[in-house]
Amino acid sequence: MGFLDTVKAWLSQEASAAADAKQDLERRWSADLDSKERELNASPAEKMEMLQGKIAANDSAFDDIRSSVEGRDALAHAVSDVEDISTTAASADVLNEPRESDSEPVDSEPVDIDDADIEDAVIVDLDEQEPDA
Repeated sequence: MGFLDTVKAWLSQEASAAADAKQDLERRWSADLDSKERELNASPAEKMEMLQGKIAANDSAFDDIRSSVEGRDALAHAVSDVEDISTTAASADVLNEPRESDSEPVDSEPVDIDDADIEDAVIVDLDEQEPDA
């Protein structure tokens, strides 16, 4: 009987959900009918106000769309500008130009290094070394 009780509980839940949906639908239809009755019984001045309200609502929707489009246009222009900058930088080879520190000559002689020297080596940052006086 456990299975049948589960099915019965599920069906009762679905029935209550359907009843709620029906009540919501009836409320919406009733509200729509009431607004249509108000429009039919309205004076010409009230009808003009209602129309202006609808127009204003549509205008705000179009303004939202316009701002969205303008935002996309601005984004497209920004992306285009970045692409132009990267193309210009690549063509000028700005990224691969030697730095001033790279072009200074180094006065040193080649040194033979064997495995024993590598094991005993200490890593030294040349920028932190004090110059010999």
